[in-house]
Amino acid sequence: MIDFDSAGARDFPTTSAHWLTSGAENLAPKEWQAALKSFPMMRPNEWNEAHGLPFSVWGEVHVWNSDRSIAESRPLSDASLRWMRNEVSYFPDGARLTLCRLDSNGIPYENGIDRLDLTLSVDEEYPWIAQLQAVSTFGSHLLPSAINKNELWVGFFRKTASRDGVTFGHITDDLLGPRETGLDTVLRRGGTRNSIRNGREILRGYSWVTVLSADLGERLGGVDALVRSEAFYKVSKLRGGAIFLQASESMAGYSDRTMERIFDVLRPVIPGGVPKIDPTVRKIPRIVWVDSRETLH
Repeated sequence: MIDFDSAGARDFPTTSAHWLTSGAENLAPKEWQAALKSFPMMRPNEWNEAHGLPFSVWGEVHVWNSDRSIAESRPLSDASLRWMRNEVSYFPDGARLTLCRLDSNGIPYENGIDRLDLTLSVDEEYPWIAQLQAVSTFGSHLLPSAINKNELWVGFFRKTASRDGVTFGHITDDLLGPRETGLDTVLRRGGTRNSIRNGREILRGYSWVTVLSADLGERLGGVDALVRSEAFYKVSKLRGGAIFLQASESMAGYSDRTMERIFDVLRPVIPGGVPKIDPTVRKIPRIVWVDSRETLH
């Protein structure tokens, strides 16, 4: 997930188009190569009919824009990718590319199993506030053995977060809902929309990989102070001014102890309040269950 204030990012249409059209190749290379063999894809008349050969890969692109009365999906092909790139240049309300594996009947698995969704979401009231998101349930066992899944995700994420206008970003394994962070679900701060809008002033969350806005990084003393803290595996300033933080070498190494260590360093920019579990949320977020204004130990 990467949040943007696109008013300060003149190349945001190019950035979002690259995220949507190149994300699958970067984040699920084996599935993307399999999908290319089926171009141009077709859509059956009914969803419960075969989309392709059993256990093959199928996908589609979707763009919606209320101002231009567009809400259209097209199966993956070179032509549909060109169409989506063009539509994104008009700042739509949203766009998505979906890649999914088919079951033994050639039908997409239900409940989001074995799929990748790359999404652009735009704030309805403040259309210059936008978010890019990638959610994958493809297993790491599907990747070529020579490729490290962590490296794939970090590399593509970091390259995109290096663009202008980034206000927040993270890579996490505790996604609870569209556009939300773990902190969004346990702290009362006016909802997810306000959390995104205020990303320059208040940290939305902290995860295995976190990107801070330039303003928040400055409040924490900049790159040098964050390096001196020795709380992070990697710290660097990105080209667009945001600060990249990686807590551990791999997501598997992001332990509770590591999380507490980075929480202690980021405490000055984490919103205050006692975290409380939302009974409507099925998954418990990975956070430190302490008010950021209190001492951890």
